[in-house]
Amino acid sequence: MKKPNLIGLKYGLIAGVGVIAYFLLFYVIDKNIMLHFGVWWSSLLIYLVVMQKAIRNTQSTDLRQNIQAGFTTFLVANAFFYLFYFLLFTKLDPHLVELQRSLMLKASKTGKDLAAQDLNVTAKGTLFAYIRSLIGGFIMAAGLSARYSKMQ
Repeated sequence: MKKPNLIGLKYGLIAGVGVIAYFLLFYVIDKNIMLHFGVWWSSLLIYLVVMQKAIRNTQSTDLRQNIQAGFTTFLVANAFFYLFYFLLFTKLDPHLVELQRSLMLKASKTGKDLAAQDLNVTAKGTLFAYIRSLIGGFIMAAGLSARYSKMQ
C-alpha cells in the first residue's frame, strides 16, 4: 500500500498543470471560448480522471485512504488552478473581467441585476471560491473512492 498524501500530491500536480494547460489552450484560441461555462464545467473531467488514477494508485481497498488520495489530488490541483485564475485575471489580462461581464450581459435576460455586480477578482474572493470548491472536491473524491472500493 502506498501513502495516500504523497500520491495525492503527485497527481494533484499533474491535474493542476493539466487544468491550467486546458484553460491556456482556450485562452490562446479565443478568450470568449475560455470564459464559456462549458469550458469551465468540462475542466472537471480532468480532475475526475486524475483523481481516479490517484485512488487506483493507492492500491488500497480502504475507503478512508482512497478518499484521502483523491481529495489531496483535488486540493493541490485546485490550488494551482485558483493561483492561475487569480494571476490571469489580475496581472496578466485584467480586461478579462470586462469581457466576462459583457458575455454575461449578452447571455442574461435581465442585464440590470448583473451590471451592478462586482465581478473584480480579488485575493479574498479567490480564496473563498477555492474554499467553497473543496466541498465539491470532497464529494467527487468520496464518490470515486466508494465506487473504486466496491470494485476491489
